[in-house]
Amino acid sequence: VLAPVVAVLGVTGCTLTDDGDRGTRVRSAVQAQVGDVEQLRAGGHRFAVRCAGDEQDPPVLLVSELATRMERDWDSVQGRIGASARVCAYDRLGVGGSSRAPRSQTFADMATDLRSVVDGLGHEPPLLLVAHGLGGLVAVTAMQQDPELAGGLLLLDAAGPSYPQAVLDMLAGVRRAAPERDTWARLLLPQSN
Repeated sequence: VLAPVVAVLGVTGCTLTDDGDRGTRVRSAVQAQVGDVEQLRAGGHRFAVRCAGDEQDPPVLLVSELATRMERDWDSVQGRIGASARVCAYDRLGVGGSSRAPRSQTFADMATDLRSVVDGLGHEPPLLLVAHGLGGLVAVTAMQQDPELAGGLLLLDAAGPSYPQAVLDMLAGVRRAAPERDTWARLLLPQSN
């Protein structure tokens, strides 16, 4: 039962220690300095990015919740992951310090942008994608677009790939849910943009 927890803690550079008081606690290991937010031109857009760790270490890309700034999702772990990997996070178009999206974005658009960011950072696939919430759908879509992109995917509190369609199906018979249904449809269907 603890094996998955220990594996995740290992990825984030944490260790479990006995605190001598009937339990265990998480203790941080060495932390890398997290760099300042920088602007990256990739795929014809400007993305806010920040990285930690040695450029020679294995690459990790942190994919935030759908409309969440990278600092909010990853401040607590990016430096710890950077102790053993080159870990970068970015703000999607329309979020934080990145450019506005040129139009309404689908998961496919966001996945294409993710690949542009990977290329702009100089990360050589395969890399590890770590995604939170609906950012998991962006990461899964990116892996569907390019199966060689990632050697691993860690989903944290993320919805599965069938989640958006399940939401559409659930809302199909609810008359008052038209705005929500339209929003989900735009995320899924490029022709609706």
